[in-house]
Amino acid sequence: MLEEEFDPADWEAMDEPEPAAKAEANHGKADREGGGRAFRFVAAGDLKLSSPDFLIEDWIERDSFGVMFGQPGGGKTFLMLDMLLCVAAGIPFHGSEVKQGPVFYIAGEGHNGLTRRIHAWATRHGVSLDGLPFFVSVRAAQFLNEDHADDVMQAVRELARLIHRVRPEGLAGVA
Repeated sequence: MLEEEFDPADWEAMDEPEPAAKAEANHGKADREGGGRAFRFVAAGDLKLSSPDFLIEDWIERDSFGVMFGQPGGGKTFLMLDMLLCVAAGIPFHGSEVKQGPVFYIAGEGHNGLTRRIHAWATRHGVSLDGLPFFVSVRAAQFLNEDHADDVMQAVRELARLIHRVRPEGLAGVA
């Protein structure tokens, strides 16, 4: 049970093995009731608490979903590009360590401005864009359209096959 004074830095002390038999029984029941579909729910008591695995230390966890929003012209794209280019280059993000990896950026705005920002970032950080595992879509994606979302997934998987550090099956959760 969590105490009111719980310190999130103590995640390691909270790690406990998942009760395998109980979880397996619940998953089997969920599969039978849900027709074996990949999307399902699990009881809160069966969730395993684990230490955070940061993509950018203290900023973004791996295998998570986040949203950035704000006023137009507030610097959202600039900040996100800075974060993601640091990940692609494997350099610290303003003092926070990163885990290097390929980035697939789905652009929803003008490519000319995006291109200028990417080149300015590279110049500022002394990073060559040649060979940098940072990839930009040629158009916006309509994720509410299932066929278009599937097209995006296929494009990511095809490109990932060309990158020796990425296993395509490891990208199954990208959407």
